[in-house]
Amino acid sequence: MGSSINTYMGPYIKVSKKKHESQVSRNICPNEECSKHNKKAISKFCPACGTPISTVTLTELMDFSLWRLEEKYNLNEDDFYMLECYPFILPTGFDGYSSYEDGDFNILNDMPVKDELFDDTRWVTLIGALIQDNVEFELAYGVVSYWS
Repeated sequence: MGSSINTYMGPYIKVSKKKHESQVSRNICPNEECSKHNKKAISKFCPACGTPISTVTLTELMDFSLWRLEEKYNLNEDDFYMLECYPFILPTGFDGYSSYEDGDFNILNDMPVKDELFDDTRWVTLIGALIQDNVEFELAYGVVSYWS
């Protein structure tokens, strides 16, 4: 088993690793006298007391997870990936931008200007989801090298 160094050139998103507030819906038992009160429930009625389960919206502090964001906002999971040890979101499957090809580095001469790169609807959708989920982030452009 080996490791590879990858190099990416183009637009990416740098995400703050700080916890952020997020709205989460939970199904719970509302009966204050029940032993399962305010505990997560998956059925229509509480198994301990028989009270109908209620859905509440809670604000929680959460670490950023690209997977959770994709699930919550129904984003295409094949459009982006997040590096495990770094707070960067990189695109996948976009045309161009890869700077490593057949063992030779290939810096693209016709790279679009920075402001045009984030106009792709996939970026716009992801950025909208990040804003809606109160995630601190910044748009970046450059070269990112990472081990895989």
